[in-house]
Amino acid sequence: MSKKEPLRCGLCNVEVSGSFEDHVKSEEHQSNLPKKREPVKLPEVPVREVSEAEKKQNRDKIAKAENLGYYSVANGRSYYQLRCECGEISDVFAWRGCKRCPNCEKLLHLWLSFRETKTL
Repeated sequence: MSKKEPLRCGLCNVEVSGSFEDHVKSEEHQSNLPKKREPVKLPEVPVREVSEAEKKQNRDKIAKAENLGYYSVANGRSYYQLRCECGEISDVFAWRGCKRCPNCEKLLHLWLSFRETKTL
């Protein structure tokens, strides 16, 4: 017959003498838990006001857009989030590839956008 082994906590690397629930609530176990990190926040960029005359001039221009990421959604509704050079953030469907900025009327294009990569 096999002998019953005592409970062992893998996080603390100790044998648990009492109940495992009491050990989980103990200070020793809680101090070994990983600390939660705050999520990274995108920098807040002010949106520039664009006049109607400038909007008409911008109709044939392509914006220098920054790609903020890809978001997968069901039924072909996946999109990329792009920040226009005027500061406006717009969602561009992945299947379409381009869209006009609602603020400055420049063309936001997926393949002509750029993504800043930062190294630590």
